[in-house]
Amino acid sequence: MAGTVSPGERALNKLLLGGGITIAALLVVPGILALAGVPGAPSSNGWWILVAACVAMLLKLVASETATGEIEFYKFGYDSCITTLGATISAGAIQLYSDVDVYPGMAKIGYLPTFGLQGDAKIRTAQLIGFFVLTWLVAWVTARICGGIKRQEIDSRGGKAMFCAFVGPFFLFAYALILASKKG
Repeated sequence: MAGTVSPGERALNKLLLGGGITIAALLVVPGILALAGVPGAPSSNGWWILVAACVAMLLKLVASETATGEIEFYKFGYDSCITTLGATISAGAIQLYSDVDVYPGMAKIGYLPTFGLQGDAKIRTAQLIGFFVLTWLVAWVTARICGGIKRQEIDSRGGKAMFCAFVGPFFLFAYALILASKKG
């Protein structure tokens, strides 16, 4: 019948859409920022970090679809928040035990507050802890939304589900820029 989509085609379409969101969040948006000369855009070596993060997230998307047979974008958003949370713990741990600023490029990232002199390891640690706390709060909110959707208290195609689908990749993008600012 014309106009019907098989389950396999539907899964492929969702996989392509998820891949598009991931590529846009991790590569296209930073590329536009770099072309516009926005402070905090990735440096030449930072692009390799973003490409690696993008490939890893695409592989995660394929693995999730393989495991469950479906892609739910609100879950993908929550998973991205959790991935960012774990990665931020690692970044903070690296900075915490260093006497130098391991992420000097963060001084150019406009969305992070400046708590004092840039280049100070303690200031950078405070920024990473602040980003971790914010990421944890967003992960908690997306977890509550996902739980509400699972219990059928929240519409899986409504605004809250869309919030999850976009906020997760956004935080992953923000973390990827932090990672791209790491000193070689």
